[in-house]
Amino acid sequence: MKDGTKYGKYIHISSESSYEESLGPGILGITSKMCKGCYSYYVHWVLPDGKPKESVVGHPPHVHRENEMIFFIGMDPEHPEDLGATFEFSFGEEMERHVIDKTCCLTIPAGLPHGRYVIHETRRPWMFIRAHEAVDRTEKPRIDLLTEKEKGAFENLDYWKSHWNALDYDDDAKTKAR
Repeated sequence: MKDGTKYGKYIHISSESSYEESLGPGILGITSKMCKGCYSYYVHWVLPDGKPKESVVGHPPHVHRENEMIFFIGMDPEHPEDLGATFEFSFGEEMERHVIDKTCCLTIPAGLPHGRYVIHETRRPWMFIRAHEAVDRTEKPRIDLLTEKEKGAFENLDYWKSHWNALDYDDDAKTKAR
């Protein structure tokens, strides 16, 4: 919050730090550009009436040099363990698939291929929080982990190619899971 006070710069109001997110309204996005030395954090809603821009398949497989944590948080105070949605997420070179419908946190070690994130159903609003343990987020595509049929399901592959070009990743960097 830029209010002229000594510590107001440490308060990031949603309207000042919101961002475009393909799966729902971006609420807060904090990066090192906003807070020097800060890791990257993103928070957004996923709404039952909203249609993701990635209508068939969400985020394609990729890898980061940094650890990543993704929180999927149900918003029903009577049943906080119930996500209110069902999604699929894949891990590893073999793209081992997990179908999840509970509030959870995915902990993804640096170098572990992951993605092919697909939302199958959203019954009520829920919260998505993503945290990268690095000042500058990196991301490298791993389209090679998809089948030909899955590759064809990406209606927006050009979007992802431009997204990946904007993020730093040294192709010679170690990408094997630790």
